[in-house]
Amino acid sequence: EDSLLRLDETSREAKRDKAVLREGLSRDPAAREERGIDAIVECLQRTWPRAKELDGRALRRVTRAARLMEAYDGQCLPEKEQFCVFLDGRVDPPYKWGEAVTICTIRSMKAEFLSLRDTDVEDVLAVHRETERRRAFDTLKNVPLFRRW
Repeated sequence: EDSLLRLDETSREAKRDKAVLREGLSRDPAAREERGIDAIVECLQRTWPRAKELDGRALRRVTRAARLMEAYDGQCLPEKEQFCVFLDGRVDPPYKWGEAVTICTIRSMKAEFLSLRDTDVEDVLAVHRETERRRAFDTLKNVPLFRRW
């Protein structure tokens, strides 16, 4: 009976995680709550190959480019220069919740995905690089040797 309770708790926790991710993605990036951002970061760390190249601050900035995307019956995904993670619906071939999609066709009235477009990611990362460059410059200005720069 104890194992059934643990299984039930795990199932409820998974449902909560899915709901937090979906809610975070459905909000405007500027209005996302911390827990929604954390859920998106966790999903990207698990699925997105480029996440390994980024530090924590950069990855949190990339969440601004993540969107909740709806696709409809017969539509094929992902589109060129797009990264998708399956969230809900029926697709062929079948994917589990939270898996990165390499290619699929929607087989239900509607399916939901986390979507990242390469151009959006590059725009966000360009701002991040500029911010980091500015932060490094400001740090150097505080070193006596470089104060007159």
